[in-house]
Amino acid sequence: MPGNTSAVYEYMLMWFLQNFIFLLNKVSVRCAKAIDLRIAGTVEVADVEICPDTFLFNGTYVGTTQIIPCLIKNKGITRAKVEFHLQDLECFSMDFKDNLGQFTDPAFPGIYYFELEKKASMKCGIAFSPKEVIKHEFSFQVRINFFSGLELDTQGHLSESVMTPWTTPFIRTCFVQATALQLPLRLSGTGFLFEIPSHTEKITKTHKKVTKTQDLVLHNLSDRNVQWMLDISKAGKLFNNGTFKLSKLHGLLKPQTECNIAISFSPRESPGFLPRLTSMAVKAGICGLCLVMQGCQDTIEQSFPYKAGNEISSKAINSASQNHYRCEFTGRFLHPAEASLLLLSNPMKSVGGAPMIFALRGEVHNFKAIDIIKCDSPCYKCKEFTVDVKNPFHTAGDFSVMLLESSTFISVTSQLIATGQFSNCRKHGTCAAGNTDEEHVDEDSSSVPNALKTSIKSSFKEYFCRSCILYVGVNESSSLKLLFLPFDMQTRYCVILLSSKQIGEFIYIAEGKGMPPVPYEFLPVNSSTSRDYSSFPKDVSMEKKPVRIFQCKPHQILDVELILPLINEAKEKAFALAAQLQMSEIEYRRRFITGTLESSSIRVAIAILGLTKTETFMRFNISKFKKSKSISYVTELSLTDYFYIPKKIYIPQNPEMEDKRLKPTKKTVPDGCFSVPLRFFPSKPGYYPCNILLTSKYDVRLYHVEGVVNEEDPEALLKFKAPAFEALTQNIPINNKTDNEWQCQATIDGAGFYGPSIFRVGPGEIVPYPLTFKPVMECDITGTLTLENEIDGMQCVMDIQGIGTKPMAVEYIVINCQVGIMENKTIMVPNYTKSMKSVCFEIPLSNANEEILYLEVQLTTPALSGHKEIVLGPLEHISYTVCYHPATTGSREESISFQHDMALKFWYLLKLTVELPKPTTIPEVQCKLESKFVTQMISLVNPTHETLELQVTNDNPDNFVLDTNKLPLTVPPFFTEEVPVRFHPSGLGRTGHHASIIFHCAQFKEWKFLLSGVGLYPQPLEIERTTTYIHSPSHVVIPFQNPTKEDVLINMLLTNQVKPKNLTLGIQCKNFLIETPAFKFNLDHTQEIPLPPKGIMNIPVLFLPKFMRLQKTMVIVQMMRANGESWPIDNFDELNAEMKRMMGVDTGKIQAIQWIYPIIGLPKAKHTECPQDVIKCQSKKEIVKELKINMTGEFSQDNPILNASSFLVFPRRTSYTSYEDMNVLPVKREFEYEILFESEEVKSSLQSYISLDLKKKFYNPKEEMVTLAFNLIFSPKKPLRSQITLKVECITDGVWEFPVPLIATQPDLEGVINIEGAGLFKEAVVDFSLTSRESYAERFTAHFLSGSDPEFFVRPGSGEIPPYGTKGTVIIVGFIPRILNRKYKGTLAIETKKIYNLYAVNGFPQVIKPPKNVKAKIDATNKTFDSKPGVQRKFVLENAKHIKTKRSSNLEGFPAVSKK
Repeated sequence: MPGNTSAVYEYMLMWFLQNFIFLLNKVSVRCAKAIDLRIAGTVEVADVEICPDTFLFNGTYVGTTQIIPCLIKNKGITRAKVEFHLQDLECFSMDFKDNLGQFTDPAFPGIYYFELEKKASMKCGIAFSPKEVIKHEFSFQVRINFFSGLELDTQGHLSESVMTPWTTPFIRTCFVQATALQLPLRLSGTGFLFEIPSHTEKITKTHKKVTKTQDLVLHNLSDRNVQWMLDISKAGKLFNNGTFKLSKLHGLLKPQTECNIAISFSPRESPGFLPRLTSMAVKAGICGLCLVMQGCQDTIEQSFPYKAGNEISSKAINSASQNHYRCEFTGRFLHPAEASLLLLSNPMKSVGGAPMIFALRGEVHNFKAIDIIKCDSPCYKCKEFTVDVKNPFHTAGDFSVMLLESSTFISVTSQLIATGQFSNCRKHGTCAAGNTDEEHVDEDSSSVPNALKTSIKSSFKEYFCRSCILYVGVNESSSLKLLFLPFDMQTRYCVILLSSKQIGEFIYIAEGKGMPPVPYEFLPVNSSTSRDYSSFPKDVSMEKKPVRIFQCKPHQILDVELILPLINEAKEKAFALAAQLQMSEIEYRRRFITGTLESSSIRVAIAILGLTKTETFMRFNISKFKKSKSISYVTELSLTDYFYIPKKIYIPQNPEMEDKRLKPTKKTVPDGCFSVPLRFFPSKPGYYPCNILLTSKYDVRLYHVEGVVNEEDPEALLKFKAPAFEALTQNIPINNKTDNEWQCQATIDGAGFYGPSIFRVGPGEIVPYPLTFKPVMECDITGTLTLENEIDGMQCVMDIQGIGTKPMAVEYIVINCQVGIMENKTIMVPNYTKSMKSVCFEIPLSNANEEILYLEVQLTTPALSGHKEIVLGPLEHISYTVCYHPATTGSREESISFQHDMALKFWYLLKLTVELPKPTTIPEVQCKLESKFVTQMISLVNPTHETLELQVTNDNPDNFVLDTNKLPLTVPPFFTEEVPVRFHPSGLGRTGHHASIIFHCAQFKEWKFLLSGVGLYPQPLEIERTTTYIHSPSHVVIPFQNPTKEDVLINMLLTNQVKPKNLTLGIQCKNFLIETPAFKFNLDHTQEIPLPPKGIMNIPVLFLPKFMRLQKTMVIVQMMRANGESWPIDNFDELNAEMKRMMGVDTGKIQAIQWIYPIIGLPKAKHTECPQDVIKCQSKKEIVKELKINMTGEFSQDNPILNASSFLVFPRRTSYTSYEDMNVLPVKREFEYEILFESEEVKSSLQSYISLDLKKKFYNPKEEMVTLAFNLIFSPKKPLRSQITLKVECITDGVWEFPVPLIATQPDLEGVINIEGAGLFKEAVVDFSLTSRESYAERFTAHFLSGSDPEFFVRPGSGEIPPYGTKGTVIIVGFIPRILNRKYKGTLAIETKKIYNLYAVNGFPQVIKPPKNVKAKIDATNKTFDSKPGVQRKFVLENAKHIKTKRSSNLEGFPAVSKK
């Protein structure tokens, strides 16, 4: 602590006498009696009075300083040390009449101290220097003899002794209330510098005086008159002798006006002058604006460059004259540069003058970062980001990396130096991660225990860099990786300084924002209403997001206690990581070997770096009884409508001092933990996620809880109706809208209903749950289906009803016979058990008694199904139906038991044999070689009650590909899974196109499917279309793949260049064989190009049109075997005559396989004429604009245009996809028009605002020009600025495009919102409801337009408005005035997808009404004077007594002249 240490010794002696008086009361002496010592003493209490103890700064203007004096008296006889703690109050300071240095310590700024002897006093004051308009109201800390009022209260509560003596001084709290106001008077400047060169002084001896003049402008910013004056009493000599002159010394400024004051400087004697003036506005009460005017001679205009080496130049200077020698300064470094300028005389005729030396100094005041990199990360989570560093210099080299952190944005060099990190980085090195000296200890850590000293040498850091040196080349970029580890939810800036002593320095800035931390884990608790993720099944794959889940019923209030740890483990781990990143290499290796990388000492060392020096001293030099018992946390809930938690909670700092209020009354809180009460009160069934954010001065925590409220009644009724022995499956969609995977368990209560017992739903997925109903007889069955999420306990209960109707006929049998003749017909009954299908059989039952018989049925396996209870009437015979659903192959014995009571029981023994399913042959599939593949489906039917997990074996994966991403395949019980298989042909015919796909599972050995396919000769593909401007190239790339398993040779040709030989097509292709130079290959070789099996090559075709005309061509690709043999065709006999003619073969072999790719090219005209005017319309209004476009082309060629009736114009509707369509072109030219938008997003929002109608069409045969006139209707609903393109296309000529810019301005106001103010710096609001005009809810945003006063606000800024006819969303609009008697204006915009409304918002000053019927506190009437009778004066007689007349005196009651 600062100051004299005598008070410390006095305090320690006082404390010793109080605490050890009963410990040293007896002395044992060897061979003698014990000696009793009686120690007594008295302590005088310091009695210090501060008068006044309330400081009211009413109306201090920004930029000025107001001082309130006070007197501090020591009324006691004990010497007192008084300390004022103002370290957190930037605008306040203590005033000791220019003796501030005697009462402060640079190590503890903001703390002022002094000592008072007995009966002594000291005069001082508190100064208030506001920098902005603000209001303060607080009580500041005053310490007397190391005690403060707050600590005394704490000590009094903690003390348990009844006889504690009163030995601490009495301290009264000092209260401060201050209000800062805006200055009504603004000055153009407060400093004026007049420079006159020295040689000018010689001229003034023979000529007139030299005078320099500058203007001082006073601007009245207020709404009232301001009277001002300039006080020159402190610099009267310089004004009296004429050195300085002012054109005005006082005046009156009207509101919002200016006044110019001329300041003249005319030097007399001395070379330098520095007067000071005080500007005062009398009526406004402003005092203390100081104007500094400095006049000097012997100056020269100079600036200089900082360059290596010396430069010598010559310049002629005439005698008795003035010259300017200009130097330039180019700063490549942030530190100042110095140089000397030497001027030597080299006269041509006479003796030269004396040399002149000028000291030059250049500084860089401001700097601009090359780039600002933004990064955000959760608190206590390290995030790596990369800075792309570019070299701004023309020299490559190594640059040192320096990281300088700040809580505010820095762009001034002085601010960078003020942080204290700039000089440390230059002094100790560049590596931000630590110091290479192992034994180095921070000099400012003297108050920290020795156990906490490490090799870490820096202030508290959140940015780290592992690279100390970065090489950057010329015109190149290098990657610099940085780490950002935030410790609070604030914005942290880091100046990345890259420095090279030989090259220069440049700067990047990183802007990092701390986000809320990831949710913390809860401690386990035994409760029937809550659960956490730690109890989930191990096989559930989900994100690591700790959650506490609560379950209750609707409208139930659930009170729980959250058990939270005292220590923030995430913060502790972040401290350890920050320490490791700053350790020296030696210390890191040593701690790694000893296993102390995360020890408490290094975590505390990092934590201390984030404390101020005062906080560090208080933490390690004050006893634990004087420290705060707990830390206050402010809570914030994301779902306040259904959860409640106290706004402030207190976490104890020490376990032994834990506040009993934090513990539940009947529950035990584990050691190292504390409890927080939480209330959950849901209103309806549903899912309630909520985040709990705890924020304190030291850390921040985030916890996530979820409330689950299940329906009390079933949510739905599902009805099934199916014939007996027929399965009916209904898929129930299960939608998981959370971020975690669900593991659901299904419970089915109802005979004949089946479904998987366990299934999973991924986050954001919709999974159908297959519920199957398969009745075995005519019946009506009811039951329930319960789906429960095992993770959070969420349940969904549905009623199910199944109706079984009469079974359908297995087969229709027709028997033809003659009359009278018997005809025998054999009926084949299929054995379902041999093909993995269900089979049903009947067991006859008879009741030989005359009483009703109740039988209970017991089945030994789930594969058997039937009624569990049957009733037999007296002497009744029935057949009991049993269905068998085999799940495995082989033979087995099962039984069915019928039991009436303990005495009556009988059973049937069943011998069941299940064989392997026979291979299933899939119908043959055909695919052309030009097609990539053809897909066919394999149906996997699971008739069993078990889930089948299938593995797949495929013996021909090249031609038959199983298209599934899930292996193994899972087929639920009584479910059919469709598996797609893609067939890729590798040749002509059936050769090699066979496959066997086998599915394996644990229940049976194999399930085989046989597949086959046929490869067909390739047919011409769809037309490839390209468009480009005239004389501009365009590329069409045709991908070609060798589908075979052999090496091949490829030949390519274009039909517009070479007419193909022996090419037979089944379509007309004459138009594609016309020679034209518009198409050509962009390849060096087109013949005999080798291509490996399954190889891919791209064929580039260049399209370069030279006139407006449709161009056509075909790309023919011929594929031949590399060995020269022909391709076999094993299905040649199955081909029809047309296909054989097209292939050009008459045997089962073909030399080459051909692929045909037709291409059409449409030229695009370069538009030279477009609409001159921009289509501009106000929102919510409509404008009709006429657009005329001119199109030129070769319209006199094929099917020439003669007049306007020779061509047709209509909206876009035609699409050519085959060559047959291209060969049947219309007789008349057809022009199709459409509107193109900038993007699909713009189209969705702008398409409904625009419509286009054709009005007229013209044709000029001389210029071959077609003119179209359109009416464009533009009716925008909201402001916008965009551009559409009017596209016109003729399939025989080309494309014309015309851009049309659109502008929609702001709409008219929907209304005016007036808000009356509630007072200065107080919030005043109005609200209104907002509903949608549609039958569904809409998203909206609300904001104020630019130009609105910033005092306005709107809540919420975005959200959802409900449908029409419902209760609307409440919108709150308000403002907080900062200036008295000012009217605020703004424009509020509320926008949805279809609506854009504007509202004028006016904020009026508060209307203050004078009080009525209030009795005055002071009676200022004089009843005695009012009761006296009035005396009437005789002015005529008084005037007659005057000897001569004169004007009346200025003072009433006194004569103007004396009487004789």
